[in-house]
Amino acid sequence: MAGWYRKLADQLEGVANATRRAEIEASQCMTCADIMRDKVVIGGPETVAARLLELQDLLGIDGILAELNFGGLLPPDRMMRSLQLLCEDVRPRIRPRA
Repeated sequence: MAGWYRKLADQLEGVANATRRAEIEASQCMTCADIMRDKVVIGGPETVAARLLELQDLLGIDGILAELNFGGLLPPDRMMRSLQLLCEDVRPRIRPRA
């Protein structure tokens, strides 16, 4: 994942938006630990649900944007299995928005 973030930063280099440029520069020196802490949620249904609940409490999130095939490396059957687990095993564990 760190490699993918560096590749994305390279692709977006020279973008005119100052805020976006700052984000890109910060992403170029991110470690795997930084990415896992700040950018992604990865794991089995219990781990993902627990982290999403934590983020819900911390940030007040009320939705997620799921990239199920980050970097395009998963075969379609594994990506669909991830979607199934997200819908059937993770979503029911998340509290409804108050």
